[in-house]
Amino acid sequence: MKPEQLNPGLLWKHFSSICSIPHPSGHLEGISRYVKLIAERNNLQIKTDEAGNILVSKPASKGRENLPVITLQSHLDMVPQKNSRTEHDFIKDPVKTYVDGEWLKAQGTTLGADNGIGVAASLAAMEDSSLRHGPLEMFFTVDEETGMVGSLSLKEDFLKGKILMNLDSEHEGEIFIGCAGGVEAKVVIPVSREPLSGEKTALKIALRGLRGGHSGLDIHLGRGNALKILAEIIAESTEHFDIALYDLYGGTVSNAIPREAFCTVALPKNDLERFKQFCLGSGEKFKNELGLVDPNISVELTETEKTDQSPLTVQTQNSLLRSLLECPNGVTGRNSENPDLVETSLNLALIHTEEKCIEAVLLLRSSNDSSRDRLAQRLQTLFKAIGAEVYLYGEYPGWQPDFGSRVVDMMKRCYKSLFDDELKVSVVHAGLECGIIGSKYPKMELVSFGPTIRFPHSPDESVHIPSVGRFWSFLVQLLNCAGKYY
Repeated sequence: MKPEQLNPGLLWKHFSSICSIPHPSGHLEGISRYVKLIAERNNLQIKTDEAGNILVSKPASKGRENLPVITLQSHLDMVPQKNSRTEHDFIKDPVKTYVDGEWLKAQGTTLGADNGIGVAASLAAMEDSSLRHGPLEMFFTVDEETGMVGSLSLKEDFLKGKILMNLDSEHEGEIFIGCAGGVEAKVVIPVSREPLSGEKTALKIALRGLRGGHSGLDIHLGRGNALKILAEIIAESTEHFDIALYDLYGGTVSNAIPREAFCTVALPKNDLERFKQFCLGSGEKFKNELGLVDPNISVELTETEKTDQSPLTVQTQNSLLRSLLECPNGVTGRNSENPDLVETSLNLALIHTEEKCIEAVLLLRSSNDSSRDRLAQRLQTLFKAIGAEVYLYGEYPGWQPDFGSRVVDMMKRCYKSLFDDELKVSVVHAGLECGIIGSKYPKMELVSFGPTIRFPHSPDESVHIPSVGRFWSFLVQLLNCAGKYY
């Protein structure tokens, strides 16, 4: 079954089209044209800004012109993650989908339900003439996944909405009214190299099979970080073998937990088999430690030709590995009033090696600015001790919850009347654009909701098909009943 054959048909039709259009962050020309095309076909007003954000306005249904403007907001870009053995070019190739029971999935890549379902819902709202609603805005932001670029570029006079409904959450039956802020850290570690001494054999080491996931939504699940694990394996091996490290790399984007990591080493040929057994045993050790959280971890070793560049000096190698082992990762602090809520976290997201430096990117999240700043200072102290430079950039604010807001009350009542069930109201440890938009429009009421999406930012991403129907029914009901509350 194809997405366009599912219900609600209009939403799934648009999601199918979105999947056929490559749209990773930084490459949004095709999907932007598609959004504008749908707006033009329906004779709707289109406005764009310098960043490339798109705003489409739809007039109110007859008799509802005096209701407050509601803004439906979603982001156009997707996270481009794929398994290393999957042949896929996110800039050129469509996402290939398939139905697995009640779930829609992609073949070896991210699905893009984050935030393609939200975009599709806004497009369906544009086209559906049967909807009853007040004045509507459909607001599409650019490059949310690479630093909230669109919302940070937003001007204070671009939107007219009094209520903003962000369609970028992953738990149907739950709305979010608060989120963590964040900042990215780029670490540049200078390296020294020296010619390889003696006859040694080079090996490529690949650590694969980890589940990864969203570095905010999934950070509390205890999943393995491929970069941390591989660094630990190599660091421990130096106690038993004469290892020369050439490089270390892995990860792709800052907001995804790295699933794979790679390095190249050289060692005496006489130690080769014993070293292979050591690495395979280390992989089994981590598989046992991670248990059901990450059951498919594997270590692969392949002999290779020596690289053109020399290996790292012993001092550089030891400093790098020690700093990576000492680098905090995962949950670093929980809410003092509710320990079930993550307050602060860090994701060692990606590393790549150049001839004269090694660069690492980390994403810090926190709902507490002081905790975030202390963690950033800890990072700076750690890496500056080995001569590295640490650059902080892309800071965005958190979103403080208002549990007593009128829009929350409206949504709870609508959900109860529609599904005879209680709506959960939560705060999420992830970055939502609501925090940034709310800082620029302080009088706007904001809320975030969506269908159920599992494992966003990883090739295991899937969307629960029945929850999309409930999400759409809820959105239609909200637009219809807003007049009762405003």
